This record gives sequence, structure tokens and C-alpha cells, in this order.
Amino acid sequence: MDQTIKYIDTRIQLATDIDNLSLKDLAYHRKAEYLLYKGEVEHALNLHNKALSFFELIEDENMYNDLKSDWVKCKEQFDIK
Repeated sequence: MDQTIKYIDTRIQLATDIDNLSLKDLAYHRKAEYLLYKGEVEHALNLHNKALSFFELIEDENMYNDLKSDWVKCKEQFDIK
């Protein structure tokens, strides 16, 4: 499990290097889920909101709704209010 954050951070860096904001913000969302699992709720919420706002900005309604749904499921799974 400790390697998970390294893989996510690598994904963020690679997405940054190729200037792909969609991949970068999707990786932010995944990192937020991981941080929520680790109990870092405030940091997780900040990253989740960053990712969500990007997909709202580019008007990708499907991805926006998917991220919102994933977030609710993740909060329920980890019993976060």
C-alpha cells in the first residue's frame, strides 16, 4: 500500500510533463481517495475539489459526475461524514 502514493505521484508528474490536464486532475482525484483512506480528510477534500473543478470548467459532465459518485462511495466506504 505504501507504493500506491508513489505510483499516483508519478502519474501526476508524467501528466504534468506531457501537459495533459485531464490525466493530471484524474490523478489528483485518485490521490484524494488514497488520502481519504489514510485519514487525511482535509487534504483529500482539497485535491478532490481541485479535480472536480477542472472537469466542471471543461464541461465534461460525465467525468464530473463520475468523480462525484466515486467520492460519495469512497466516503461511505471509509465512514467519513
